[in-house]
Amino acid sequence: MLVLVAVFVRATAYEPPRPAPQIRLDAFGAVGDGLTDDSRGLQRALDYCSRLGATCYLPGDKTFLVTQPLFIWGKARLSGTGESGALVFNVPSAPYLLNVGISGRNRAAAPFGGEISGINFRIAGGRGG
Repeated sequence: MLVLVAVFVRATAYEPPRPAPQIRLDAFGAVGDGLTDDSRGLQRALDYCSRLGATCYLPGDKTFLVTQPLFIWGKARLSGTGESGALVFNVPSAPYLLNVGISGRNRAAAPFGGEISGINFRIAGGRGG
């Protein structure tokens, strides 16, 4: 008696990890004209990137006015070209302008393991920290 046994092996192709998405800082309503208060739209973009480990990109032709402290955490990246685009802070009442490793709710969040590069920061008012 002859018994045939068939073995089926399902091969799966290797898929390299997908890069985290990249969004422009103006994707959530920030204008970037240097006159409009962009704090809320910027924080929404930073929240998105912080939750997903994505990159928030500062376009070189945009200047964002910030009147409230911003928060970034987790594996978010904040990057720019280092050109003329900037985050301009005018926050008279807050000693810390860009809070790293703290969520927008002022609570500890996932430790910051991301990167901040190529960003021009300017202080237009307040004391900064």
